[in-house]
Amino acid sequence: MYYRFDSPQIPQADLEMTYNYCLHPIVTHWPPNHDSGGHFHLGSFDIPAHLLQDFVHMYLDAITQLCPYFQDAFFGHELHGWKATTVHNLDEDGSNDDENNPPYEHVNALQDLTCVLHMPLINPEQWLVDVGLKFSSHGQIIRWQKNGHVVLICYLFPDLDSPAAVLQCSQKYYVDYHMHLKDIAGFCWMPGRNSDILKYVQAYTTEKAISYQLHDGIFCPHKPSELLTDQLLKCLLDDLDQQGMFIFTCTGNGDTWDYQLQSGCAHVEVRVPLNHATNVLTRIPQHLINNTMAQISAPHWW
Repeated sequence: MYYRFDSPQIPQADLEMTYNYCLHPIVTHWPPNHDSGGHFHLGSFDIPAHLLQDFVHMYLDAITQLCPYFQDAFFGHELHGWKATTVHNLDEDGSNDDENNPPYEHVNALQDLTCVLHMPLINPEQWLVDVGLKFSSHGQIIRWQKNGHVVLICYLFPDLDSPAAVLQCSQKYYVDYHMHLKDIAGFCWMPGRNSDILKYVQAYTTEKAISYQLHDGIFCPHKPSELLTDQLLKCLLDDLDQQGMFIFTCTGNGDTWDYQLQSGCAHVEVRVPLNHATNVLTRIPQHLINNTMAQISAPHWW
């Protein structure tokens, strides 16, 4: 649909034409023209499943006749909400379809993920999937050690020469420090040409989930201007009080959650082609855990 070095973005004028002259004549109960619809959100309008096939043929034929570069256009599909839907135990056997070689749960989990795809038409080298491991201990906060980043990279990239130097020179290596604790930090890295299989690596923790909000809540960033008036100052102090109560609850001494400690897990995730999904992160040796993670008592941490 576009030439090399050309922008893949379809011009706004063409988007308006495809709606006004191709889409709306097919689905007449939608807004009468592109401008009247305002901003269209994903999933705003549904097409009944039994009409979808007819819609596809009519729409593709219409846009092909509208503009030459729409010839051979196709639909791209995204699967949303699949994160953590195939959680499994790494050490447990899955369904025993083959008595001589019973698959582990991670094989069954991958099958659950791909069951909606027509695999004969899929090139697994072009499809990417995130594979992750979670490390937890009841009543503990598991953190990544800053000096363990290179150790983890050495394990994930055994053929990489001078991994410490590679990380230091890479502009795609980002260290996620926890507050001012320079020894405790996660990271993410895009290895690029350093690997043909692993496209992305991320090591992070979950204890910050208690303060993560998509909206402006009590943990939102505050500005110095909030100190200038009595009303804003009162709101700021109220937020601080609620934060303190919330964190106190995490220690197991609060009045909610049945007085349970708020633990924290360490995650490591890698993004790989689909055909390598069952070959990565299948075993983590004990010495790697000892050299890359730190275990901190939850009450002490909070």
